[in-house]
Amino acid sequence: MTDSASDSVDDNEHGLAKSPVIKLCAQDSKPSRPDLDPKTASADTATVTATISVTPASTATIQCPQVNGTLYTDSRGGKRFRRVCGIDYSGEGEAVDIGNVKVGSLDAYIDACASTADCTGAGWGIIDGDTGPLHTCWMKTNLTKHHEARPDWGFAVLLANNGTTVGEN
Repeated sequence: MTDSASDSVDDNEHGLAKSPVIKLCAQDSKPSRPDLDPKTASADTATVTATISVTPASTATIQCPQVNGTLYTDSRGGKRFRRVCGIDYSGEGEAVDIGNVKVGSLDAYIDACASTADCTGAGWGIIDGDTGPLHTCWMKTNLTKHHEARPDWGFAVLLANNGTTVGEN
């Protein structure tokens, strides 16, 4: 007789859906092959239990919310950004998308924005359906208003030389 049960493991550290855990339990109270020699066959009960845990394929470095409010200078040293967590500029009237690129870290997405003409902000994080270590960096311009996002969602806003957000008065 074989029983199977399915539980789940909560992997909310990265804002992911629950990962399935499959538990298998097999019990055999009599020999499964009647042609076995009765002298060597055992009527003892055998129990085998196996647990298989499925882990996300992503190895991206999620730094939010730990880096919220910190400054980052792009790897070329020319532009400064404020890293903010838990907000996004997306949708009608919030910003204009100007491109996207797959990257593996918060800092890499900021560097991508810094090297893209007219990019004044970018959002990055793991979204439903993502697989592997790279995730989409959404580059933006004309940032007008933001909305609340998951705590591990990162957004970087380009700063003007005086420390204010580009586009602010």
